[in-house]
Amino acid sequence: MNETNTDQNQKKMNKKQLKCLWLGVIIIVLMGLYPPWYFPSTRDGFKVRLPAGYKLMLTTEKGARVDITRLYVQWVMVGVITGGLIYTFKDKPKDTEKEGTEE
Repeated sequence: MNETNTDQNQKKMNKKQLKCLWLGVIIIVLMGLYPPWYFPSTRDGFKVRLPAGYKLMLTTEKGARVDITRLYVQWVMVGVITGGLIYTFKDKPKDTEKEGTEE
């Protein structure tokens, strides 16, 4: 019975973990609504991308395109940081006995 309680406690997220998860989700959604843009151009025969900043998805400038690569990198970084925070804030086991302290 003790093992099942431990398994159930490890599967549930605590309040700090849930806050981190929802904050990560909100940041990813806002990044999708307000993505990075670029202007495709050519210089000396080479294709280049001129950054156009961050703009609301519905208000685009003529010729500007969403910088999908940069947006994906941002999403991955937010996901990694969110996952790290969720792992950091996990509940510690209630077992306070330390191994190897018995003499």
